[in-house]
Amino acid sequence: MRSQIFLITIFTIVSTGSCLRCFSCRSDDQVYCGDPFYAGNIPVEECANMHTFETYLCYKAQNYVGGQYMTIRGCAPFDSEIFDPNIQRDMAGSYWESYSSGKVLSFCDTDNCNGAESVTKTSVTFSIVTILITLFFV
Repeated sequence: MRSQIFLITIFTIVSTGSCLRCFSCRSDDQVYCGDPFYAGNIPVEECANMHTFETYLCYKAQNYVGGQYMTIRGCAPFDSEIFDPNIQRDMAGSYWESYSSGKVLSFCDTDNCNGAESVTKTSVTFSIVTILITLFFV
């Protein structure tokens, strides 16, 4: 029984940690995509299918267009063939910030990092798995 739980635990960790997940939206289509951001109403995209190569960054771009702020969030359009994964991870941060003009371009490299801080399915699963391992194997 313990070996079955251990195997299920290992497969759960491997399957949930396989690719980056980012919020994906445009504030001109979805009001909750802008600031303030409401994560519960925004879809999450797995970034494993960018040109058939995995990407390692999420982005948030904001600009003042046509008399209103527009925010776009999603998986960064870099893939591991063009940008080495280590280079992508080193790019995390804000590169174009001009709050007076409303222009922001930011990259980040953790699940759902391009939105408000929230508890994700992956972190809940990881916590449960850690507890199970502790209970049954320690």
